[in-house]
Amino acid sequence: KNGYPHKAKFLLHRLDNSSKSVRIEAHNFVLKGHDKSYKDVNKHLRQMEAKNLASNYSYAILISSLSEVGIQMNLFQVLSRMKRLSLQPEFYHFNALIHLSAKFGDLQLALRLFEKMKVEGIRPDSKTYGALLNGCSKSADYKCALELFGQLKSSQKTVVNWTSLLKTLAGAKQYQLMFEKLAEMKAGGVQPNVITFSEVMTSAVKNDDAQIVEKVFELMMIEGVLPNLYIYNILMQGKVNSS
Repeated sequence: KNGYPHKAKFLLHRLDNSSKSVRIEAHNFVLKGHDKSYKDVNKHLRQMEAKNLASNYSYAILISSLSEVGIQMNLFQVLSRMKRLSLQPEFYHFNALIHLSAKFGDLQLALRLFEKMKVEGIRPDSKTYGALLNGCSKSADYKCALELFGQLKSSQKTVVNWTSLLKTLAGAKQYQLMFEKLAEMKAGGVQPNVITFSEVMTSAVKNDDAQIVEKVFELMMIEGVLPNLYIYNILMQGKVNSS
């Protein structure tokens, strides 16, 4: 905790005669101390696996370390390593792996993990779908986004997930459909916020569609959503791109 994981590791030898649960907890403390270094976490976790001292939390730390450096391994290997120790991957393992895959632009891997999650009998939640929708946005795969969004329950159609869908549609230049979904969002009782409009406007700017940027801004003003400095910067960038 105080930045000396190697000293903590040295002290582990004094726990050799302690109970297995105590030893696992101590090893996890060492892992946590290395959580900014995937290489160190993975090396120590391998040692824990050899002694059958790894726990579900150990693999959560491993996944966390991957998020610092990007995908450096087949993420399915994390699940396989857990299974070899008769550990059942849990909800948070799958959510973290899906989020990581989507974050680094591997939508297909995220979808494969999503299917594996369901096969394991683990029910995805709003955050699971949110990570997948973000992956769709990065890949500009609006058809996948629409399919996933259609699987959401009403309670899972949050402003965050609506925003991800609208951003994806705008990024794919599906503007008519985007405006239709925006109207559907409001009809369903979910009010777009300043982030919703900024994300859509940003996507339109990237597409050099200044008219769409201005149209979304006008709609934002009609909805009574107050623009912030970032919104005005986007609006100015749209005008610069069109000149």
